[in-house]
Amino acid sequence: MFRFSPSVGMAAVLVCALGTVGFTRTAKASTLVTFEFKSGGCVATEDTLHPTAATECGNGQISTSRTYEDTSGTYEARVSGYSNTVGDENKELEITKITQWSGGLGIKNQDRYLRPDNTILDADEGSVPEHAVDYNERLEIVLIDTHMLFNITSVEIGWIDWNGPGGGDSDFTLFAFDPLLGAPTLTGLEAYSGSPGGQNLTENGWEIIGSYDADAAGWNGDSYKVDIDTDVSARYWGISAFLDEYLDVEGSECLLGKCQETYHKNGETVYDHFKVETIHGHEVNMIPLPAAGWMLFAGLGGLATMRRRRP
Repeated sequence: MFRFSPSVGMAAVLVCALGTVGFTRTAKASTLVTFEFKSGGCVATEDTLHPTAATECGNGQISTSRTYEDTSGTYEARVSGYSNTVGDENKELEITKITQWSGGLGIKNQDRYLRPDNTILDADEGSVPEHAVDYNERLEIVLIDTHMLFNITSVEIGWIDWNGPGGGDSDFTLFAFDPLLGAPTLTGLEAYSGSPGGQNLTENGWEIIGSYDADAAGWNGDSYKVDIDTDVSARYWGISAFLDEYLDVEGSECLLGKCQETYHKNGETVYDHFKVETIHGHEVNMIPLPAAGWMLFAGLGGLATMRRRRP
């Protein structure tokens, strides 16, 4: 993850100048960017960059991924879905189907489809409320590729299952992928520790930003908006139903006892069911290589000065 703090000192300047190829990143935010994951923002025109776009847009359309423009029409984000539907124990993640609804993105995991042994393991998947992102028997994750170094400042949840016997739960976990590691691989990983030796998300470049309670934030007329306070900037972000394993992440609203994977209400077990509607954030400024070179010289000079002053 990329962070910048004055307390890092001159050594960090050297790392920034030497550790990137062609660019050095700063933490100063520049452009405010908003991605709305609804039909108006979906790229529906087919071209070499979007060869299957016409089949991906529209409410209820199902695909493995789709592209959205930001509200200014300047940037694009690609979204896809994952769920832990591998094997009989449902521990490992695999790519799944993502669905666009009027309230945002939902997921239809692979256990809804016919398996090689002619079984359907999750017959309710795809029906209300499991047409959303949920943790009903299987964890579901929305992966967002912003195609830039991006700092998320808020997330909006566009739909919560208020209508079920015990509905009204929308806790979610937000995580980001270390940009120095390139593109992430979710397939085959476990979203939680799982069995001994399992490959956990946090052991493979992902950092948990926090867990949040969307329905407690209040309805703004269109969605539940949750502010995110983090200094992390990344290209790839994930939003999943609440993972209580990461309850102790500093800054999580769920530390206050607001969140739970399941609870009982009106005699029914309630799971997180919600749709991811919008993310807000900033593209992080990039300094061209010549400027990074000046940073390098400044860092070397600073370290030399510090060395001369050392008793």
